[in-house]
Amino acid sequence: MQDALAVQKSAQERRNQQHGTTAKIQLWIDQELEVLVSTVDAERTLEQLLEDRAMLHRQLDQLKVKFFLLDIIILKYKAVSV
Repeated sequence: MQDALAVQKSAQERRNQQHGTTAKIQLWIDQELEVLVSTVDAERTLEQLLEDRAMLHRQLDQLKVKFFLLDIIILKYKAVSV
């Protein structure tokens, strides 16, 4: 009877250790997935920021051209007015 109880207790302890190991593995997997998701989100954000930067750069170039042309028009107007 004591042998049966000892075997039963040993089996219970192994199950508890396995449960602890399983929980640790699950926690590790959850953490790795969280890191992966964060990395993907960061890559998407970077991609969007780079696209926004390119768009703003194009807009800035367009404004520079407009102001340059406006300066030429003003200079021509001043030259004609003199």
